[in-house]
Amino acid sequence: MLAGVLGLKEAAHHLYPLVGKDVYSPRREVALGAKGPWAKVLTLERDPRGYPLWVAVEGILWYGEEEGAEGALRAFLEKGEGFLSHLTGPFTLVLFDGHAQKVILYRSRQGVETLFLAQGPGFLLFASDEETLFQGDLLIPRVSLQGWRELLALGPLRIPGHTYFQGVRELLPGEGLIWSPEGERRLQVNLPIGYRRDLSPQEAAEELLFRLQRAVKRLFRPKSGCLLSGGLDSSAIASLLAEETFPLLTLSLRYEDDERHFQANPFQPSRDDPYVRQMVAWLQTRHEEALIGPEDLVDHLLPAMEARGHPGMADIDSSFLVLLIGAREKADGFFTGEGADEILGGYPWFSRPYSPEEGRFPWSAGMEWRERLVHPDLRPELRLSDYGRRELEEAWRSLPPPPEDEPPLMWRLSHLTYRYFGPVLVERARAMARKAGVKIFLPFLDEEVVSFALSLPWELKAQGGMEKGVLRQAFVGRLPEEVRLRKKSPFPRTFHPRYRQLVTEALEAILADPEAPSRRLFAEGTLRAWMAAPGDLEVPWFGQLMRLPQLFGYVLQVEGWLRRWGLKPVV
Repeated sequence: MLAGVLGLKEAAHHLYPLVGKDVYSPRREVALGAKGPWAKVLTLERDPRGYPLWVAVEGILWYGEEEGAEGALRAFLEKGEGFLSHLTGPFTLVLFDGHAQKVILYRSRQGVETLFLAQGPGFLLFASDEETLFQGDLLIPRVSLQGWRELLALGPLRIPGHTYFQGVRELLPGEGLIWSPEGERRLQVNLPIGYRRDLSPQEAAEELLFRLQRAVKRLFRPKSGCLLSGGLDSSAIASLLAEETFPLLTLSLRYEDDERHFQANPFQPSRDDPYVRQMVAWLQTRHEEALIGPEDLVDHLLPAMEARGHPGMADIDSSFLVLLIGAREKADGFFTGEGADEILGGYPWFSRPYSPEEGRFPWSAGMEWRERLVHPDLRPELRLSDYGRRELEEAWRSLPPPPEDEPPLMWRLSHLTYRYFGPVLVERARAMARKAGVKIFLPFLDEEVVSFALSLPWELKAQGGMEKGVLRQAFVGRLPEEVRLRKKSPFPRTFHPRYRQLVTEALEAILADPEAPSRRLFAEGTLRAWMAAPGDLEVPWFGQLMRLPQLFGYVLQVEGWLRRWGLKPVV
């Protein structure tokens, strides 16, 4: 956890602690609140120029082969202000330079760790999570009109850089902010992305494998495990980890009575269990299975919301949180296959008809049902369809132009998915892991892997006529064929009718409570009609998994979020 306040005082910047143990530079010009398994502070009494200097890092940072705050400090001393482009890894950073009287805040290009900012008269608050910003008396939590629109039109997605709170924003991946007596300056360090038309299918697969191997080796720590679903992505990572340690600890989840209630569909075509067993036997792992019941999912809906800091993916989040809480005594951290679908075209919308002219993001259903969900009194002011279309158009314009011989739609879909949909799942992994007190490792989001994958032509990504064909080719002989060729199946959700019953009952209690703040946000008639409906949505309303039971869970998380901050839906 990194947090603090920058304030102007006698032409110098002072940093006051918000949370955690205070760490001061020797002259006490600055102080920092830092805590948690990721945070590290390095303080020097004098830098080589004779001025106070310190750096704080959260996450994993490399400067060449040197790791951590020491590497960041060396990079700054050797490269000056341009040092940020020489740093890699999933991290955030705060650096104080007493010589220049400036503070540098930076979020790495991977976008895994987060840094939120709120600016006021003469001060700048920053913190690794939104909640910490409100622990002092400088900032009061209020939701902006844009925040209400984004929550209801796009949620659980947030546009990169946006938050729901008025006056609060998130640093973009690769964005830095420099504060000095002269004012503030922003800078952006982007991933290098080219166009690798020069590779054959086999060369592309070999290069991808090499970069993944390097990423796994760099991230590997003693007492690391791997989350294993039996899908291509997690199985690929497990196979590389098995080369680093034996026996590898693997962990999977199984929902109570899933073998009885599972319903195959185009978005979730198969259960994980048979493929998990194959991988455990193939790699001879030390395997643990977490059995999760409907009550576990409902009980952890609000803790999962608190972990994100806002409403998220309902039981898709809470199941992940339960899984990690149960495993935190078994390992210090876990590898996952998160990120492969974003950079290699694994999602269903890459193979289905789509046009931005539809006015919706490809992972969302149409806006009509969202309009119906909103309280009638708020619809004229919120204009959700207009907001959603405007944000999509702006996102589409921001994407890098496709090369001349590349299918324009597939190129843009790849970059749109990585930039906009990917952060929702990365935030889930990071936030739930932090809440559970474990580390999470995402080798598919290593900068070298991402830069290479996004540079590949679509015909190389989809070689063999299957999604993520280049990854499948890279692991020929390294995985059982049934796993290597398994059709894309996402992180599982429960089909247990008891879960729907529980969230429906909880929603009934909210609708019966005249003081429930969400009653002023949602249309009661619409909710009651959906609660009484015997079936489910034909397609997910968000992503691949979120249907009616998840919608009810999302509304419960919104209610919990409103109550937590004393928020009232007033626009």
